[in-house]
Amino acid sequence: MAVDLPKRKRVKPMSQMNVVPYIDVMLVLLIIFMVTAPMLTMGEIEVPSAGAASRAPEQFVRVSVSAGNEIKVTDNTGATTPVTLPQLVEEVRAMQAGNENTAVIIAADKQIPYEQVVKILNTLNESGIKRVGLLVAQQ
Repeated sequence: MAVDLPKRKRVKPMSQMNVVPYIDVMLVLLIIFMVTAPMLTMGEIEVPSAGAASRAPEQFVRVSVSAGNEIKVTDNTGATTPVTLPQLVEEVRAMQAGNENTAVIIAADKQIPYEQVVKILNTLNESGIKRVGLLVAQQ
């Protein structure tokens, strides 16, 4: 009496990786980070207001920009020299007279485009001139 046993089918090994569990884990991590990110506190930054400025520096070079985009450079003695943007760095360095810590203050008319002020700031910063600031009216 021979008993015929049912033949088992051979299970083929899967050649593909199931990525669904990995996607689930990544989505859970993404949700955790999205929930906790707003809870992180950034460093406290106190931005000075126009009225809370410290006293003016003793020695400074003033770069004035008029409503007609005319640039003038004035030193401590009051000597004013009209310049173009390419000449600005040379004139400021000459008025600093070797003292790189002399502050440069930009006084721009409120009617000129801010783009002109940014060009002046970039020109001075790219040339390595330190201590550049903006002159504002106190409230």
